[in-house]
Amino acid sequence: MHVLLTGATGRVGGHLARRLAAHGLRVTAVARRSESFDQPALPLPEGIECVAANLAGNLDALPSQVDAVVHTAGQSHANNVPAWVSVHDNVIATHNLFNYAMYAGARCFIFTSSLSVYGDVTVPVV
Repeated sequence: MHVLLTGATGRVGGHLARRLAAHGLRVTAVARRSESFDQPALPLPEGIECVAANLAGNLDALPSQVDAVVHTAGQSHANNVPAWVSVHDNVIATHNLFNYAMYAGARCFIFTSSLSVYGDVTVPVV
C-alpha cells in the first residue's frame, strides 16, 4: 500500500511516518521545502521517499498514484499573520490535496489537525 503523508517533518506526521514504515507501507512524505527533511521534528526512517510541494499551488511533484492520503500538515497559530495566510495554507491546500487524492486513485483520505489550531493553550488537555 502506498501512502502519501503531509506533515511528516512535524511531530504528529513524523510519528505517523515511522509507524506506517514500520508496518511495511510505502510512504511518500511531503513538506513545503526540501530543507525541512534535513531537520524534521523526528528523524524519518530509511526508505521514506520525500518530496517538496506547495499544497496550495503546484502538486506536480506528487506521485501519480497512491492508495491513501493522510493530511497532517497545516499552518498553525502564528502571531502577526494575516487571516488570508491561514486560509491559503489550510483551506486551499486541503481542497487541492483532496482533489489530488481523487485523481491519484486514493481509496482513503484522512485529515487530522493539532491542538495548536487553538493558539497557546494554557490549560493542559487530559
